[in-house]
Parts: sequence; C-alpha cells; structure tokens
Amino acid sequence: MKNLSLEQQIFLNSVSELAWKLGLDSQWGIRIASTVGSYHTIFQKNFGNESIIQLPRGMNALWINGGLLYSPPFI
Repeated sequence: MKNLSLEQQIFLNSVSELAWKLGLDSQWGIRIASTVGSYHTIFQKNFGNESIIQLPRGMNALWINGGLLYSPPFI
C-alpha cells in the first residue's frame, strides 16, 4: 500500500471495533474499492470528463476543493 495516506491505509485494512461489531473483516475496504472504485472514478466515468455529459464536479467536489462533500474520519 505504497503512497497511501494513513487514513487510506486504515480504511483499506480496517479492523476497528465498529467494523468488528458490524461483522466486517479486515479486508472489507479493499473489496469495496476494488469492486466499485472510488467516488472520483465513479463520478468521472458516469458524469465527468470520461462521460458524454462532461459535468464538472462543482459543489459535488470535496470540501477541500470548494465542494460540499466531507467524510468523517474512520478512526
């Protein structure tokens, strides 16, 4: 897991108490990311630059990029 932030590493290899209570194993994040992809990838493919629509992210961007999307930390 080179070049990943600590938060990304925790998400992809999460063995937190919450994950355990939900019945999730340590590989749940990896399965989601490899099956579905990241939100960025999904948006680009269906609405963004890689689609016919070519819709800019705008308010649908991360809060650090001027949008409204914010995800609380998993830790």
